[in-house]
Amino acid sequence: MLVLGVELGGANLWLIHGFVFLLVPLMDFLLKTDTSNVPVEAIGQLSKEYFYKLITFIWVYVQLAIVIWGFYVVSTAEYSWWEWLAFTSGVALVTGGIGITVAHELGHKPEKIQQVYAQILLMTVSYMHFFIEHNRGHHVRVATPEDPATSRFGENFYGFWVRSVRDGFF
Repeated sequence: MLVLGVELGGANLWLIHGFVFLLVPLMDFLLKTDTSNVPVEAIGQLSKEYFYKLITFIWVYVQLAIVIWGFYVVSTAEYSWWEWLAFTSGVALVTGGIGITVAHELGHKPEKIQQVYAQILLMTVSYMHFFIEHNRGHHVRVATPEDPATSRFGENFYGFWVRSVRDGFF
């Protein structure tokens, strides 16, 4: 959607935003909730299937390609301020929204290559400290007052977000 929006130009630069903020929530609302879970005894086997590892590995290369392509767009496009806003926030939705999620998953895996891929993804969004803080900070202090990644009772999203990002970095 991001690439298509850039290729079509103009207001189409907002396609990725429409997909993320309108179409995905609409699909979530319309589709039946799946309340079934994988049986506990099958989790170990499923987590070892190569297909799931391959999906996360492929995303690393997709994200690197998007970042490099984004550099090209920045160096060649002549956008208005609102087109720059649409483009940069669209790149952020893709690299941050998907990339950090995949990096989080890979960062929990024991294999060195998976951890390196997590760090590469986090590097592309200038958030590499998450790799250390999440595993050695959040998981050690989860749900305690010392954990910046645990929201406080009654805390609004924006207050939590600022505190989590700031204190997680420190």
